Amino acid sequence: MWRKAIDEGLFTSARQLARHTGVSDVHVGQCIAIARLPQFVLELFSNPTEIQVRWAKVINDQLQTDPEALKDRASKIKALGKTFASAKVFEMLASDEKTSKKTLATPIKHGGKVVGKIAQGPEGEVSLSIKSGYLSEASFIKLQRVLDELIGK
Repeated sequence: MWRKAIDEGLFTSARQLARHTGVSDVHVGQCIAIARLPQFVLELFSNPTEIQVRWAKVINDQLQTDPEALKDRASKIKALGKTFASAKVFEMLASDEKTSKKTLATPIKHGGKVVGKIAQGPEGEVSLSIKSGYLSEASFIKLQRVLDELIGK
């Protein structure tokens, strides 16, 4: 509605509209940024009023840097033919396959204390690290056997 008021010339600026409505000009600007998202983005959200201001900034930044990649992700989401929660739609839109391939690390705890970690890298490689003194020689041999079974040697 505010975007339409400015687009149709009822107000010359977001600041003028803000003064008239008694709302901060920053808030009006943020709402207009959401309203000006492209239709292919807006239609992915079952309720566009749930789009958060910070999401609009991320999406607009992506439109500036790589609009084709954003369009491609939007097309893939739409092709799924499902309705997702707004946060999930944003997550899928904002994810970049180049940066989403990260190392996944899980801490290994003993008595509530982190004593190591197991991690899977972006290409599927796995590494295991345990601090000195937490794995006996017998446990190390057991771990080797389990890994041999898992890997299939």
